[in-house]
Amino acid sequence: MASHPLTRLRLAAGLPHPAYARLIADTHALLGHGTMAARREKVSRWESGRVTPDVTTQLAIAHVHRIPEEFVHQLGWPHWLYLATDDAPLLEEPWNTDGAVEIARQIVAADRAPVRDHLAVTGPALRILAARALAALACPAPAPTHSPGLPPLDPQLLDGAEARLRQLEVPEWAPHQAPTAAPPLTPAALLAAATAEHRFAVHLATRTNHHAATGERLLVLLRRTATLCAILCSSTGEEGRAEWYGLAALRAATASRAPHHVATAFSHLALRHLSAGEPADVLFLLDTARSLMTDPSHHFTASLHAKEAVARACRGDTAESLQALDRADRAAALAGNAVCPYGEHIDEQKMLFGRAKVWKELGDPRRALTGFAPLTALIDTQAHMSPQTAFRLLQPIDAQLALNDLDAAAQVLQQAVTLTGILPTGLTRQYRQRFTPHSDHRLIASLWPFLTTA
Repeated sequence: MASHPLTRLRLAAGLPHPAYARLIADTHALLGHGTMAARREKVSRWESGRVTPDVTTQLAIAHVHRIPEEFVHQLGWPHWLYLATDDAPLLEEPWNTDGAVEIARQIVAADRAPVRDHLAVTGPALRILAARALAALACPAPAPTHSPGLPPLDPQLLDGAEARLRQLEVPEWAPHQAPTAAPPLTPAALLAAATAEHRFAVHLATRTNHHAATGERLLVLLRRTATLCAILCSSTGEEGRAEWYGLAALRAATASRAPHHVATAFSHLALRHLSAGEPADVLFLLDTARSLMTDPSHHFTASLHAKEAVARACRGDTAESLQALDRADRAAALAGNAVCPYGEHIDEQKMLFGRAKVWKELGDPRRALTGFAPLTALIDTQAHMSPQTAFRLLQPIDAQLALNDLDAAAQVLQQAVTLTGILPTGLTRQYRQRFTPHSDHRLIASLWPFLTTA
């Protein structure tokens, strides 16, 4: 379970619950809002999400962490708390080329930090961010920034980076292409390669002088590397890091004034919020993506409808969910085998998996497992497992656990460990969360050491 932003702020200040409660009570009185009880239980309830502090208490907390009062009213609890963390630049950086490069640079600087287990931009903050992106997209593209004294950007360096990136993108983005003969990368190696390419793009952006043509190619490179890193971070269970990269891709696409790529970035962000269990944010992001596509491909249309179906299922809207799923089926049929633009490929297997996710969310795990069956059968024929596959296996595991079929869930866990080895840190945490209540099961107990090493 993701930690509450207030917990992170309190721990960053080095204060236990009683001391923090006293600090907030003293500040509350200092600001003229009257006395309040300084009980540690209050702070615990705020951090658990069970209780929302009243407005004057929030103003006292904001004062302690140097957040302007207007953000408390504008963003609401707990969204404004992120402005006091390292996530603040996600909202505050300008929506231009300089802002896109700065966000990418900060990600590189923070990339070796502990796994982020939360989304930073949700609810009202997400809507503000989207409004700023759309406003910037409507403005003429600014002239490229020149940096006198820096060496000019060598186009051959961009050629090499683009060629390397194409090789990394093939497994996820181009399923219609023949697979390469190279041996598969492990999840850790694949993510390391993608983040290395992102660091290289940031290096070129910050340490070279570029003109209009190379500057535009550089923004495209930043967008593509950030998008790939977001996908890989998500597939290794690190949705917080995936959000950072996804927002970096959004900023680079916006700086390029490319509406179709901005729409794709919003669609990808919707997946982060779907994984985080925030269907209202998902529907908002999908509507925003649709508003930017005047002539969307059938692949893109099917992808948006499929995500909408799952989001509406999460809300319990059965009829609307199934209607969205039918729209996705029709669009996918029209897409056929056409080349997929913008990385939103939809095929029969993905549609079957999406339908299974809908039934799982609608409370019919047995029916969901029928859709997940091709995935669980496929891994029996594999000699290795990609991070995407290990991540997707969490869906049938959820359905099996809902049916209390521990033997089947344990067998899928065994296959994940056998074919992947040590799971990535974020993915290990997600597997552990699901299996902790059943850690005394015979097979699960034998695999437990593999879920406690991260």
